[in-house]
Amino acid sequence: MFATAFTSNGSRPDQDDQMTHIKWPFYYTAKIKRTPGFLIKQVFLEEFVIIMLVFGIFAVPFDMSVYISLFALFAAMICVYEIGYAENDRVGKRKEERPKLSAEFEDLGKFVIAPYAWGWAILFTLVGVLVLSDTAQLAALQKAGLDSLGTGWRGDFAMAGIWLALVGLSQIIFAVFNHVPLAWRVFLYVPLHVSKYLAPVVFFASGLVGMILLAAHIVRTWSLYAVRRAGGDMEFLSSQLIRLVFFLLLLGLISAVQPMSTVWGAWQTWLILAFCVIRAVPEMLRKMT
Repeated sequence: MFATAFTSNGSRPDQDDQMTHIKWPFYYTAKIKRTPGFLIKQVFLEEFVIIMLVFGIFAVPFDMSVYISLFALFAAMICVYEIGYAENDRVGKRKEERPKLSAEFEDLGKFVIAPYAWGWAILFTLVGVLVLSDTAQLAALQKAGLDSLGTGWRGDFAMAGIWLALVGLSQIIFAVFNHVPLAWRVFLYVPLHVSKYLAPVVFFASGLVGMILLAAHIVRTWSLYAVRRAGGDMEFLSSQLIRLVFFLLLLGLISAVQPMSTVWGAWQTWLILAFCVIRAVPEMLRKMT
């Protein structure tokens, strides 16, 4: 359904010459790199939610078009991010002694993903731009210093172009990440994830607590990668607790220099804290009791 393999004349090729065309968004994550459960739990119920918590809830006044736009724009980012996943697997198979590859990847053979991934990224980007209300788009353009363009086609074109450039920047960083020695990847993992999660800051407002959540989340994902590359026990690590601990640590630090009412009097703080706790508790009960 999601991936097809045909020659240019429409006939099915021999196995040795088969080229699989991965045409649908999120397919590589759900079926090749990871599992459908990972896609739902990690991408839709965590990464998308974090983007909403870091940027969406700080939009004033409330505007549903902002949430829809953030979802579509981040979906565009994930579509192209899958190109990096695919290249990561190819490089791992070629260069690593014990690459972490799924059986589905081994069975895939030759495949192409990039043109379709970029096509979906462009489509999602256009949706993310066009769905914004005039008020929300003007605020986004002001944030980027482009409010003089207005909310017509010039503003739409500028927003779409800038977002696709940010997606492209993330892909460039991913390409560098994939081709440096493994010891360097541990450190390049941080800017890779910064480019992935921080891109919306160009257009959308956030708050100090939102940035703290983003920092704690990057520490969480980086710790998983660092432990794996160091040969540690991944099952021993409670990464959701790591994010919660760092979020509380950073909250405590800013509470020492900011008025307590500013930090703890904001409903966004408690909503983000609740998210971190809800995500951490099941993992803690499974791994630590």
